[in-house]
Amino acid sequence: MEILRFKKYSCIPDGLIRKNVCIVGDGSIRHYFYQDKSEEEQTLRFTFTGELLHYYGESDERLQAISDCIIYVISNDVFTEIAGSRIKLKECIDHSTVKKLGFEVNLLRISPEERCKLIQKKEKDIFLNVPAKYIASYLGITPQALCRIRKRQL
Repeated sequence: MEILRFKKYSCIPDGLIRKNVCIVGDGSIRHYFYQDKSEEEQTLRFTFTGELLHYYGESDERLQAISDCIIYVISNDVFTEIAGSRIKLKECIDHSTVKKLGFEVNLLRISPEERCKLIQKKEKDIFLNVPAKYIASYLGITPQALCRIRKRQL
């Protein structure tokens, strides 16, 4: 196992989560891509302390540390060897992946105000640890709309 450290706002190498099993030991990671014509960044998801860093197949997905981060890295070969005889470990990782995808699909089905409430419930300190412009991008709204929603919720 390797331990990697990234400073706040640094980019994380593209191939890291494609070639390895990674767990965020401490910190927050933003997954994003550039929209085709506008060159505007669109936040796809966040990964927080204790969560697996997942690769969902977006070829242009990029990763950025949004706080100082520690990432534990196990090569896919070593992980396959370890997990080969441990069905429970595979089930745990599969469950984590399905749960995260389910949460993200659910976000698409509800209003921006409900999305905001849901992510605050799931990640209580998200507004303390993640810049509002990234949260707004993740929710598919403008930073101004996010500010209005948060004022109504107070």
